[in-house]
Amino acid sequence: MDKLYDLNKNWLLISGNDDETDYHQTRIDENKAYKAVTPSFPHMYIEDHTGITWYQQEFFLEELPDKDHIAMVAFERATLKTDVSVNGKMVGTHIGNEDPFKFDVTDALKKGDNIICVRTSKPDTRDIDGYNFFEIPHRNETAEGLMPGANFNISGIYGDVWLKVIPKVYIDDVYLIPDHKTGNIQVRMTVINKYNDKKKVDCFVKAGKTTDGYTTEINSVTALTNPGETLVTTDITIDNYELWSTENPILYNVYTEIKTDCTEQSLITRTGFRYFEIRDDGYFYLNGKRIMLKGSHTGNFAPYSTQNIYNDEEFLRKDFMMAKALGFNMVRFISGVAVPMQLDLADEIGLMIYEEPRAGWQTRNGVHAKELYLDNLLTMIKRDRNHPSVTIWGFLNETKCDGNSTDLFEVARDSLPAAREIDETRLIMFSSGRWDYDLSLGSFSNPYSRKWDCVLNGDGLDCRCQGDMSEYEGLQSNEPHRYEPGDIHIYCLPKLNANITARFRQVGVLHKRPYFLSEFGIGSALDTTTLINKFEEEGGPKICPDVKMIYQMDRIFRDELKKYGFDKLYPLATTLFKGSYNNHAKYRMKQFNIVRSNPYLNAMSITGLLDHSICGEGLWTIYRKYKPYMADVMQMGFSDAMWCIITPKASVNKGEEFSVEALISSVDVLKTGKTYPARLSIEKDGVTYAYREYSVTVPDSNSFVIPVLNEKFDTSSYPEGEYTLHLEIDGCDVCNNTKKFTVINPVMSKTKRKVLCIDIDEEMFTQYGFKIAKRYSEGAIVAVRSVTKKNFKKIQEYLSKGATVVCFKATADDDISVNLLPKNRRPGKVLTNDWLYHKEYVVNYESPFFDRMPAGVMDCDLCGDFFNHYSLDAEGEAVPDITHAMSFCTGYPVKSGYTGGFSMGTYNLECGRLVLNTFDLLESELPYAKKIFVNMIDNA
Repeated sequence: MDKLYDLNKNWLLISGNDDETDYHQTRIDENKAYKAVTPSFPHMYIEDHTGITWYQQEFFLEELPDKDHIAMVAFERATLKTDVSVNGKMVGTHIGNEDPFKFDVTDALKKGDNIICVRTSKPDTRDIDGYNFFEIPHRNETAEGLMPGANFNISGIYGDVWLKVIPKVYIDDVYLIPDHKTGNIQVRMTVINKYNDKKKVDCFVKAGKTTDGYTTEINSVTALTNPGETLVTTDITIDNYELWSTENPILYNVYTEIKTDCTEQSLITRTGFRYFEIRDDGYFYLNGKRIMLKGSHTGNFAPYSTQNIYNDEEFLRKDFMMAKALGFNMVRFISGVAVPMQLDLADEIGLMIYEEPRAGWQTRNGVHAKELYLDNLLTMIKRDRNHPSVTIWGFLNETKCDGNSTDLFEVARDSLPAAREIDETRLIMFSSGRWDYDLSLGSFSNPYSRKWDCVLNGDGLDCRCQGDMSEYEGLQSNEPHRYEPGDIHIYCLPKLNANITARFRQVGVLHKRPYFLSEFGIGSALDTTTLINKFEEEGGPKICPDVKMIYQMDRIFRDELKKYGFDKLYPLATTLFKGSYNNHAKYRMKQFNIVRSNPYLNAMSITGLLDHSICGEGLWTIYRKYKPYMADVMQMGFSDAMWCIITPKASVNKGEEFSVEALISSVDVLKTGKTYPARLSIEKDGVTYAYREYSVTVPDSNSFVIPVLNEKFDTSSYPEGEYTLHLEIDGCDVCNNTKKFTVINPVMSKTKRKVLCIDIDEEMFTQYGFKIAKRYSEGAIVAVRSVTKKNFKKIQEYLSKGATVVCFKATADDDISVNLLPKNRRPGKVLTNDWLYHKEYVVNYESPFFDRMPAGVMDCDLCGDFFNHYSLDAEGEAVPDITHAMSFCTGYPVKSGYTGGFSMGTYNLECGRLVLNTFDLLESELPYAKKIFVNMIDNA
């Protein structure tokens, strides 16, 4: 009699936002409805739809369940409030987001034609059904609309729907607790009895490796079940069992069967033996072996749906296969659970999963906030607790302990006992990034622990950083970095200068304890051109919010190129995206070198797995293609043995010393006490310019990091050009053993022009051969740091005499240089928070300001030190007569999805000329900064 009816097709879907009709009691007009399938989201049919949605479907039953069976309608997932009726009879209401649920519909069914009707509701900018958007589980969704870095407000039925005919006595849940020490598996079966009286049930259990069939004896137990729910517990032992690990993911099937006098039912559940913990030394251990956690987080993005749903089921599996191939041992599901088939794959290929509930990020205080969080958390744990790949439950992400997130912080902090009632066996991370700063609480709880354990970094100690944090200028936000938690996020301006490098390398030093760097990274621009070509190829719906946003970003980008005259210089936009990808690979590799050189690092999770939230933060695209160069970068960065090569500069002037520090990050690959011969060479075009030999003895310490060398090389005899630093070590395979750097001939002025300096040190000009004018005379260049109220009139006077004025800090806080221009020609200042999402800079290769420099996107190695948060933006007559450099970022977290402007421009005035610059040329020591500086004065 057991039957399964697929209810995923032939739905009629209609918005309920402007229609108060109760469709539980009436038919949906087919002519006004959309034909839909599940899983899906309403916004895939109704443009920008949020709020209330109605679903209706007819289905036919040839027969009804007999007296010993019932019918259940089962939903894999729906959000938030789901009301279900069958043939006009209400059968149930569910409040939730990510958990499966079902209703008994036996009494509502009839033979022949039936109608199922579903109403889903979720608040948006309006409170709906008594719920407010900000108090419900919503991750980083926006109440309406979509912008990069955020998610669309999904709603509706986004899981499978089935009608199941099953016995009146059935297994509702099987929870397996494998003991990695003994091979014993405790089996907890939740049995539901839908009869009105007690029922005797015979339960049978057997198990075996998934590849070998069932190898144990059948274990049987008899239980007398009361009406309702009964927990039946037994166990079974596997002889010669093997542990599940990332290298050897051994799985076991456990077969459970129950029989009554008239029915029977069976289930197969997979499990594996393993133990994952953080020990007192602050390191992660899997089955007793110390490992470095190496992972990234995913938002499970998919085109058109924005998350979790795509027309090819293999699409979401690809993320895991791609990650595993690059050396990942963990994937974190940030504020949202995995799709079940992804966890099945993770079990099979040996990829650990760190999973968080949707409510764990950005939930604000509210009447329902705590109960919804707790339900979301506990249902996640119950749903996925049998998967051996799931080794970490995460409770929160970036959540403060005060303000509008007090409810969320408190309920998560206090929910450890409730979580342990459902699963004792897993590591729990409290709050990724520890934005609560309450480090009297530990950052994790080990398996079987019912407290927050204080073992990592500053947890349980005085965790406030010592000294003046202003020295770390360039960090994305100073406040989180004033603390030394055991679990930390560090984001920075994409320049990776000495200050930022120092901060990454100082974590853990104060307390000499390991730490988990659970988020860090620098992304790329989002290649909108390639994505649009893919959309056109697929012919998918263009009403979907992600598709519309990508078209919008691309249109704005192309308009910007045209506005500043760069469309003719770069007729193929893809060449600029390739330049961004080149920088992206360099940024990632630089960060790996820096991060893994810290002797207290115990784990790292890089942001982010893919370009989820239609931004450029990913290692691969939303169509699951590795970004250029990224496969090599990640394989090196996640290798168990890696050279960490730290060079303060990637380019030096000839005659300047080139400094290099080299260390090895070894996850117990190099053996303690052993001495390894190592060598260094510096080469160019096959010629060796330096050679050194070293003996590397591995110290007896817990650290993964082994110092090797710290050298300075005199480049006086080095011809101009690109050099390769090579490192070798005998006796082990250590990757990332080369580093490129450039030697550049010192620049000198060709014109030796006179310069009148205003608020700038004259020596900055004389060292390059310029002459200093003590007063203005025709032909002299007026160089000013920034135009202020104090010097404005004087500079205005020089312009009226026909002077060329070069303003080097046109976006300084006190700068009013744009007021030297007529009102209709004044650009605006644009301040962007460049970090994970950041601008790229493009040069006008016809401009003499960039003479003898590469065209295209500016190379971050050669130029990154003078990038900053500022640009200028202009429309119409305010556009410069000559734009020397512009900036762009597709996939930036603003409503338009785009930021940019120009970075350097010349305005020809009725009398005189004004050059505005936004780069940090005066502060930078990079040779290319000096080249641009000299070129500007020579050619202004």
